[in-house]
Amino acid sequence: MLRKTPTHGFDMPAQLTLFLGGLQSHTKLMLDASAGGNIKWKTHEEAHEMIVIMASNDNEMQNERARASVSRCNIGSEKNYDSTT
Repeated sequence: MLRKTPTHGFDMPAQLTLFLGGLQSHTKLMLDASAGGNIKWKTHEEAHEMIVIMASNDNEMQNERARASVSRCNIGSEKNYDSTT
């Protein structure tokens, strides 16, 4: 949403506060574990960078899962032709 409205007026600390406040507890725990403690102890720049990296890693994993799923579907639909027929 913030990317779609670049003139939103929220500074980085406000954006992080809003983002962290909207997280589910298990996601917040993952961020805290990745930060080596409470993510709020990190600078805003460090926290933002960590979130961006984690989001890109999650996106890559989802893409890999989708490719693997499509690959499995295609294997079942392939026809095996015997050279003797």
